[in-house]
Amino acid sequence: MRHARYRQTGNKKTGVHPIWRGIGCILFLLTPILSIAIANVVVLSGFLQQYIRFPRNLMQTVTVPFIDYQIRAFNATMIVAGVVMILFFAIYFTLYAGLYRLMGPSPYGPTDVPPVRRKGRSRKSR
Repeated sequence: MRHARYRQTGNKKTGVHPIWRGIGCILFLLTPILSIAIANVVVLSGFLQQYIRFPRNLMQTVTVPFIDYQIRAFNATMIVAGVVMILFFAIYFTLYAGLYRLMGPSPYGPTDVPPVRRKGRSRKSR
């Protein structure tokens, strides 16, 4: 009992708020879907208007085995979708880093010394 007064009685960290988990789940599912849709539009319109040139191996039609559904330029679409997905995640990470810097906790902890503030004039070199 004599050490009871030395216990830390601060707020315990509760973890991530559930709404952020929901937003993360939505972004995790929405990013590949949007990437594939954008890549499909870019590849097919680029192929038809001749402003993007892909090798013939990438522009082949792929048939889904049990459904007999054909997908035009599947390999090129998946490559472009991968690039678009990387760009989306780079944008998300940049926005998250900026928001965390603005709204996150202080970079100084309770045991850090505050930055030194100098008083007086700046000295000129001779």
